[in-house]
Amino acid sequence: MNKEEKEFKEKMLNLDNIYELISLKKTMTSKEVLAIIGVEEFLRMYNSIPKECAIISINEKYSKEDLKKYGDNSVKEEVLRKFDSFLKISFHDTFKEDTSVEAISDDEVKQIAEFIYNNKNKQFLIHCGAGMSRSAAVGKAILLWSRNLNYNETTEVDNHYRYIPNKLVLKKLFIALKTLNVSDHL
Repeated sequence: MNKEEKEFKEKMLNLDNIYELISLKKTMTSKEVLAIIGVEEFLRMYNSIPKECAIISINEKYSKEDLKKYGDNSVKEEVLRKFDSFLKISFHDTFKEDTSVEAISDDEVKQIAEFIYNNKNKQFLIHCGAGMSRSAAVGKAILLWSRNLNYNETTEVDNHYRYIPNKLVLKKLFIALKTLNVSDHL
Protein backbone atom coordinates (compact mmCIF):
# COMPACT_ATOMS: atom_id res chain seq x y z
CA MET A 1 0.00 0.00 0.00
CA ASN A 2 1.50 3.33 -1.05
CA LYS A 3 1.38 6.54 1.00
CA GLU A 4 -1.68 7.97 -0.82
CA GLU A 5 -3.67 4.77 -0.34
CA LYS A 6 -2.70 4.66 3.32
CA GLU A 7 -3.78 8.29 3.87
CA PHE A 8 -7.07 7.69 2.06
CA LYS A 9 -7.81 4.57 4.13
CA GLU A 10 -7.07 6.48 7.33
CA LYS A 11 -9.37 9.33 6.22
CA MET A 12 -12.16 6.82 5.52
CA LEU A 13 -11.74 5.26 8.96
CA ASN A 14 -12.05 8.68 10.59
CA LEU A 15 -15.17 9.80 8.71
CA ASP A 16 -17.98 10.41 11.15
CA ASN A 17 -20.50 12.26 9.00
CA ILE A 18 -22.85 10.51 6.58
CA TYR A 19 -22.85 13.52 4.24
CA GLU A 20 -19.03 13.43 3.96
CA LEU A 21 -19.29 9.78 2.97
CA ILE A 22 -21.89 10.68 0.33
CA SER A 23 -19.80 13.58 -0.99
CA LEU A 24 -16.83 11.23 -1.42
CA LYS A 25 -19.13 8.89 -3.40
CA LYS A 26 -18.43 5.99 -1.04
CA THR A 27 -22.14 5.23 -0.98
CA MET A 28 -24.95 5.79 -3.44
CA THR A 29 -27.73 8.21 -2.55
CA SER A 30 -31.13 9.09 -3.98
CA LYS A 31 -34.40 10.67 -2.87
CA GLU A 32 -35.57 7.20 -1.73
CA VAL A 33 -32.33 5.93 -0.17
CA LEU A 34 -29.99 8.19 1.80
CA ALA A 35 -27.24 5.55 2.01
CA ILE A 36 -26.33 1.88 1.96
CA ILE A 37 -23.48 1.30 4.42
CA GLY A 38 -21.79 -1.19 6.73
CA VAL A 39 -22.38 -1.57 10.45
CA GLU A 40 -19.11 0.14 11.45
CA GLU A 41 -19.94 3.15 9.27
CA PHE A 42 -23.44 3.27 10.74
CA LEU A 43 -22.14 3.31 14.31
CA ARG A 44 -19.43 5.87 13.50
CA MET A 45 -21.83 8.19 11.65
CA TYR A 46 -24.82 7.61 13.89
CA ASN A 47 -25.04 11.22 15.15
CA SER A 48 -25.13 12.68 11.64
CA ILE A 49 -27.99 10.49 10.38
CA PRO A 50 -31.34 12.35 10.40
CA LYS A 51 -33.79 10.86 12.91
CA GLU A 52 -36.52 11.04 10.23
CA CYS A 53 -34.77 8.35 8.16
CA ALA A 54 -36.33 4.90 8.15
CA ILE A 55 -33.50 2.59 9.24
CA ILE A 56 -33.21 -1.02 8.16
CA SER A 57 -30.60 -2.65 10.38
CA ILE A 58 -29.57 -6.02 8.92
CA ASN A 59 -27.49 -8.10 11.28
CA GLU A 60 -25.90 -11.53 11.11
CA LYS A 61 -28.00 -14.41 12.44
CA TYR A 62 -25.73 -15.97 15.06
CA SER A 63 -25.97 -19.40 16.62
CA LYS A 64 -25.27 -19.63 20.36
CA GLU A 65 -21.87 -21.16 19.56
CA ASP A 66 -20.98 -18.32 17.17
CA LEU A 67 -22.00 -15.70 19.74
CA LYS A 68 -19.64 -17.28 22.25
CA LYS A 69 -16.85 -17.56 19.69
CA TYR A 70 -17.12 -14.20 17.90
CA GLY A 71 -19.30 -11.98 20.05
CA ASP A 72 -22.33 -9.98 18.96
CA ASN A 73 -21.59 -7.02 16.66
CA SER A 74 -25.24 -6.31 15.88
CA VAL A 75 -26.63 -2.84 16.44
CA LYS A 76 -28.49 -2.67 19.74
CA GLU A 77 -32.13 -1.63 19.79
CA GLU A 78 -31.34 1.23 22.20
CA VAL A 79 -29.17 2.78 19.47
CA LEU A 80 -31.93 2.44 16.88
CA ARG A 81 -34.58 4.07 19.09
CA LYS A 82 -33.16 7.49 18.15
CA PHE A 83 -34.89 7.11 14.79
CA ASP A 84 -38.60 7.61 14.17
CA SER A 85 -38.81 4.29 12.29
CA PHE A 86 -36.48 1.33 12.38
CA LEU A 87 -36.45 -2.37 11.64
CA LYS A 88 -33.84 -4.62 13.20
CA ILE A 89 -33.63 -7.96 11.42
CA SER A 90 -31.09 -10.78 11.23
CA PHE A 91 -30.36 -13.16 8.39
CA HIS A 92 -27.35 -14.72 6.69
CA ASP A 93 -25.79 -13.40 3.51
CA THR A 94 -26.29 -16.48 1.37
CA PHE A 95 -27.29 -16.58 -2.28
CA LYS A 96 -28.84 -20.06 -2.14
CA GLU A 97 -31.68 -21.53 -0.16
CA ASP A 98 -30.12 -24.99 0.03
CA THR A 99 -26.91 -24.23 1.94
CA SER A 100 -25.76 -25.12 5.43
CA VAL A 101 -26.63 -21.59 6.60
CA GLU A 102 -30.22 -20.46 6.70
CA ALA A 103 -31.26 -18.13 3.88
CA ILE A 104 -33.61 -15.20 4.39
CA SER A 105 -37.02 -16.62 5.35
CA ASP A 106 -40.38 -15.67 3.87
CA ASP A 107 -41.33 -14.15 7.25
CA GLU A 108 -38.21 -11.97 7.23
CA VAL A 109 -38.93 -10.87 3.66
CA LYS A 110 -42.51 -10.00 4.67
CA GLN A 111 -41.28 -7.94 7.66
CA ILE A 112 -38.91 -5.95 5.45
CA ALA A 113 -41.53 -5.45 2.71
CA GLU A 114 -44.17 -4.25 5.19
CA PHE A 115 -41.66 -1.89 6.85
CA ILE A 116 -40.75 -0.41 3.48
CA TYR A 117 -44.39 -0.09 2.49
CA ASN A 118 -45.35 1.55 5.81
CA ASN A 119 -42.48 4.04 5.49
CA LYS A 120 -42.72 4.65 1.74
CA ASN A 121 -42.77 8.44 2.21
CA LYS A 122 -39.46 8.45 4.10
CA GLN A 123 -35.87 8.23 2.99
CA PHE A 124 -34.21 4.94 3.93
CA LEU A 125 -30.79 4.17 5.33
CA ILE A 126 -29.89 0.50 5.12
CA HIS A 127 -26.91 -1.18 6.73
CA CYS A 128 -25.61 -4.71 7.01
CA GLY A 129 -22.23 -6.09 8.09
CA ALA A 130 -20.15 -4.76 5.21
CA GLY A 131 -22.72 -2.61 3.43
CA MET A 132 -22.27 -4.46 0.15
CA SER A 133 -24.66 -7.35 -0.38
CA ARG A 134 -27.75 -7.72 1.85
CA SER A 135 -28.21 -3.98 2.31
CA ALA A 136 -27.54 -3.36 -1.39
CA ALA A 137 -30.26 -5.88 -2.30
CA VAL A 138 -32.76 -4.14 0.00
CA GLY A 139 -31.73 -0.72 -1.35
CA LYS A 140 -32.13 -1.85 -4.95
CA ALA A 141 -35.53 -3.42 -4.18
CA ILE A 142 -36.67 -0.09 -2.68
CA LEU A 143 -35.55 1.79 -5.80
CA LEU A 144 -37.16 -0.68 -8.21
CA TRP A 145 -40.44 -0.77 -6.27
CA SER A 146 -40.73 2.96 -5.56
CA ARG A 147 -40.00 3.80 -9.22
CA ASN A 148 -42.26 1.03 -10.54
CA LEU A 149 -39.37 -0.54 -12.47
CA ASN A 150 -38.95 -4.13 -13.59
CA TYR A 151 -36.69 -6.55 -11.72
CA ASN A 152 -33.86 -6.46 -14.28
CA GLU A 153 -33.68 -2.69 -14.68
CA THR A 154 -30.55 -0.84 -13.64
CA THR A 155 -30.41 1.54 -10.66
CA GLU A 156 -27.73 3.56 -8.87
CA VAL A 157 -26.95 0.45 -6.83
CA ASP A 158 -25.87 -1.40 -9.99
CA ASN A 159 -23.75 1.53 -11.12
CA HIS A 160 -21.79 1.85 -7.86
CA TYR A 161 -18.52 -0.04 -7.52
CA ARG A 162 -19.18 -0.96 -3.87
CA TYR A 163 -22.33 -3.03 -4.21
CA ILE A 164 -22.99 -6.65 -5.15
CA PRO A 165 -26.69 -7.11 -4.29
CA ASN A 166 -27.63 -10.49 -2.85
CA LYS A 167 -29.77 -11.91 -5.68
CA LEU A 168 -31.87 -14.14 -3.42
CA VAL A 169 -32.77 -11.26 -1.08
CA LEU A 170 -33.44 -8.93 -4.02
CA LYS A 171 -35.70 -11.38 -5.85
CA LYS A 172 -37.74 -12.36 -2.78
CA LEU A 173 -38.13 -8.75 -1.61
CA PHE A 174 -38.99 -7.45 -5.08
CA ILE A 175 -41.79 -10.04 -5.37
CA ALA A 176 -43.06 -9.26 -1.86
CA LEU A 177 -43.17 -5.52 -2.55
CA LYS A 178 -44.97 -6.03 -5.88
CA THR A 179 -47.50 -8.26 -4.06
CA LEU A 180 -48.11 -5.48 -1.51
CA ASN A 181 -48.74 -3.06 -4.40
CA VAL A 182 -51.31 -5.42 -5.93
CA SER A 183 -53.16 -6.00 -2.65
CA ASP A 184 -53.23 -2.23 -2.06
CA HIS A 185 -55.23 -1.75 -5.28
CA LEU A 186 -57.81 -4.52 -4.69
